[in-house]
Amino acid sequence: MNPSVTCLNCNTPVAGNFCSNCGQAVIHSKLTVWQLLGQFFSSTFNYDGRLIRSIKTLLFHPAALTQAYISGKRRQFVNPVQFYLFSSAIYFLIAGATRSEPLVEFNDGLNEGLAMAEASAPLEGEIELSFENFEDYLTNQESLEAEERDTEFELLFIRKFYELKSEYSTTKELLSAVGNAIYARIPQLLIITLPILALLSKLLFIRQRHYWYIDHLIFVLHITTSLFVVLIATNLLSFASTKTELSAFNGAGLLLNLGWLGYYFISLKRFFAKSWLKSVLYFFVMNSVISVILLVAFLSLFALSVLQL
Repeated sequence: MNPSVTCLNCNTPVAGNFCSNCGQAVIHSKLTVWQLLGQFFSSTFNYDGRLIRSIKTLLFHPAALTQAYISGKRRQFVNPVQFYLFSSAIYFLIAGATRSEPLVEFNDGLNEGLAMAEASAPLEGEIELSFENFEDYLTNQESLEAEERDTEFELLFIRKFYELKSEYSTTKELLSAVGNAIYARIPQLLIITLPILALLSKLLFIRQRHYWYIDHLIFVLHITTSLFVVLIATNLLSFASTKTELSAFNGAGLLLNLGWLGYYFISLKRFFAKSWLKSVLYFFVMNSVISVILLVAFLSLFALSVLQL
């Protein structure tokens, strides 16, 4: 061994083409552009074959990927967090690149929905009819008895509504801006809600003590990753339908989404090893609670998006 040759990564003496300590290849020249790109594609799309193996196992063998990973077969598959982040990043990139229309668009068929939106976030409603500006509103508040005045929390939103009224001329413009703000924060929303969904799963299947919280989190990450894979395919089919004007692509996308619901149910049944009847019961209970959690999360995200406009 030539002790003068050391690894450029960890400074360990090496006697071959690879460092025995960290595994880095011994390279004594500057990287070329092609080598840099090659390393990127090799690590991202190959993972020594782990990515392809993970995708195949995830999609064609419901729950098998989660069971294999928590049983210790981790070198064969992509880390669940990496897998989730990779799939979600690809989805949002494709969704942004293929979107040719505004994220929030209104037409005559949405008048009723728009009226409901105005009732929940009045831009041209009670606030405008009652007071000309926020200063007049505050003057009115000062004339009221203490118990009749709005709370500090309400004042926060009312002040913001007046600011938005001066910035956006119509409710459509406001809701379009809010829609774009919500869309931009969906990744953060998911990162916050996924651990909560894993806790829900743990509580719902609390009798299965051999599954720890981390096992439920891995299951949730894999299910969400599979959803993103389906959404990627659905988005591409929708884009193809727009470009070719063939409704068959949208029909295929709808079938994919329905198929994912079946995939989700089978994954739950296999992972938690329940009978068909109990699996159906757990499936509906879990998804009912998930719907409530996602609704609360969405309303919180809506409020946050309004306040940060």
